[in-house]
Amino acid sequence: MQPYKFSIVKNNYYEFTTQAGTKYACYFLSYANYFTEYKEIANKIYAFNIDILVKVSKAVIDPRIGYTIVKIIRTFLEGLQNAVVYVCDTSDSQELMRKRKFDAWFRQHDDGTINRLVI
Repeated sequence: MQPYKFSIVKNNYYEFTTQAGTKYACYFLSYANYFTEYKEIANKIYAFNIDILVKVSKAVIDPRIGYTIVKIIRTFLEGLQNAVVYVCDTSDSQELMRKRKFDAWFRQHDDGTINRLVI
């Protein structure tokens, strides 16, 4: 199974569209301001975000989405020694669903090259 083709729209910002027409944005934001006491690593810590830009009315289970998101994370981390912080949005009470989905993607695509620490 192949990931969807994605484009790098700007630095640390990626977009892709699924076969069903849902358009996603995946981006990394610096978390340096949250780690000011750790100056030696602060500029290497990022938050990872996924937004739906265009949503189709009928949701479809699409395993290629997970492959694509993992590929984007790998592309971002390639050749770097960075940390990515993923925080599940709580604004709509769907954070547990998001955590389960992200956990499933990690388990499915874990090849040992990315270390995961759950706090």
